[in-house]
Amino acid sequence: MLRRTFLPSVLGLLLMSAPMFGENKEPIQVLIITGDHGHQWKETTPFIKDLLSQAGMKVDVTETPAKDLTSANLDKYDMCCSSITKTP
Repeated sequence: MLRRTFLPSVLGLLLMSAPMFGENKEPIQVLIITGDHGHQWKETTPFIKDLLSQAGMKVDVTETPAKDLTSANLDKYDMCCSSITKTP
């Protein structure tokens, strides 16, 4: 199920952000929020980061959301990408 929805979700994210590319010459700042949350994040996160980087975005990754998701830190980013799954 995850594999069938993963790629369309990432492609949808890229398509939604496409209009922003023409408005500003600065790269879009993206924060990927991930970590040990019951899925294969060590495999999917580098894929997402590479895909977004190839689209011209500047991508950072946090594996410690409880520490890094502060107002001051989030102000640096134009968008966040969640790579977390709900665990039982």
